[in-house]
Amino acid sequence: LKGITRKIHSHFSMSADKLNKSLSFKGYPQEKLLTVEFVRDRDGREFWLLSKRIIVKNYPAKVIFHKDETFIGIIVWIAMNRIFQKDYTRLEIQSGIHAVDPNYIRDLVSELTVHFAFKRLQIQNGYFVRDPFPIINYIIINPYSKYAKKIEDIVFLYHNSWGETRFETYKSELDIAKIATAVINGALVTRHDYERALRLSSSQPFGSSRDFDRVNTLLKSMHSLFVEDRTPARKRYVTMLGNTWFVFSNRKTATAETVVATSFDSEAKMLFGLGMNSGALARYGFDPMIPELNYLRKVTENHGEGVIRIYFQKTSKYGHFFVCDERGAVHFFRKGLDSFSEYLARLCIFCENTAKSVTVRNPSSPLAERLKRIEVYRLEQDARNNCSITEINPELDRGVIEARGHLVPMSLVLHPQPDGEVGYSFSLPGGAFTNVFTRANIFQVAGEMGLLKRQHGGYSHFVTEVDLSNVMTKAYTMFTSFSFTHKNIFEMLIDRALQAVRR
Repeated sequence: LKGITRKIHSHFSMSADKLNKSLSFKGYPQEKLLTVEFVRDRDGREFWLLSKRIIVKNYPAKVIFHKDETFIGIIVWIAMNRIFQKDYTRLEIQSGIHAVDPNYIRDLVSELTVHFAFKRLQIQNGYFVRDPFPIINYIIINPYSKYAKKIEDIVFLYHNSWGETRFETYKSELDIAKIATAVINGALVTRHDYERALRLSSSQPFGSSRDFDRVNTLLKSMHSLFVEDRTPARKRYVTMLGNTWFVFSNRKTATAETVVATSFDSEAKMLFGLGMNSGALARYGFDPMIPELNYLRKVTENHGEGVIRIYFQKTSKYGHFFVCDERGAVHFFRKGLDSFSEYLARLCIFCENTAKSVTVRNPSSPLAERLKRIEVYRLEQDARNNCSITEINPELDRGVIEARGHLVPMSLVLHPQPDGEVGYSFSLPGGAFTNVFTRANIFQVAGEMGLLKRQHGGYSHFVTEVDLSNVMTKAYTMFTSFSFTHKNIFEMLIDRALQAVRR
């Protein structure tokens, strides 16, 4: 009943963003002369008319085919009803308030006639018992301007799973994230290849620009990662749109897999968000048109299943540390340069302790097969974003040797709470442990931590071991990812609280 009701609703419902598909009669031939004209009536209402001229009793007459409140609606209607044929039909365009390129519009109608045909839509009855999603998609950039060198208008046109033809209009490059999410989620259901799922078009000069090629490359590489790659993994795709970082990520439930987009206003926040993993196999994709992401591409391409790899990089203010664990997950840590050697030393110890714990709990872990489970690399990136990695031996690094010589280990114990939050306790310089606390007490804990660091040289909130004995979910304890994630969360909480206390 739900499916039947929705079929009826999709056929008869009307809305401003929905397009009627066809004429009231079938088999209408291609026309020799069509005219699109803009009209403003006495009441100020604006619309477009599609008409043709005929001779009736030796007098010219106008036959109106269709009326639409949008220019794009008229264009798509012509294409769907196949009354335009390139090199046969003369299409005159009076676009009114839009400065369109008539030649581009004619080519667009021809393209839509072939690639946006409704007969290409294959709808299954099961689609009607779920919310509608796009199946065949067309992204049209700057259809209303023949002079735009950047994105000014985006029309997202699609046939959905209920058999409806709809369009959405956008104004910013940022909106590509929303469109891409809709396209990928539809393709995850239909499993259409990229050419069948999506087409892009743009007026000139943007259509010949590097930015247009980048949008096409972005969407194609996202489709490759999320749709074509059937590996059951936690997938992340990183790009930048409109000077904003975006991470696209997949989420799986018992009934479906979906992709969501998360925006970040800084590269550091994007990197922190990229690595939160609980042990799932990880796969990453990076926009190939953004060379600034070469360092992440280098790190993930060097992944090894039976080893944990640490990469460090110095900037003008911070030391950046990337850890690629045995599941391929990348974890990012950022510390001040004054703590660089100490943190690298503690991070090496943490990796050793975590790998040892995992191999005890999970003898089949690939880490159990290796004698050398930890590798450390220097990551370098030049002004042209060319990247290189060089393996080093931390046991021969003077700064690391000095730091390891006087550091006091710090063990973090996780305490899952009934409300789903994770509580913490940690080891003190004398070996005892604190009481259990949650984020609500973090400022008090940070104040006490600052005092302990001043009183006991070599003690720090930089965790060297995570105790998972209270964690009941076995899958979390079988891999190192969960430990890295909570090390990162705890250290960020303390870092932020310490900064707030100092202020």
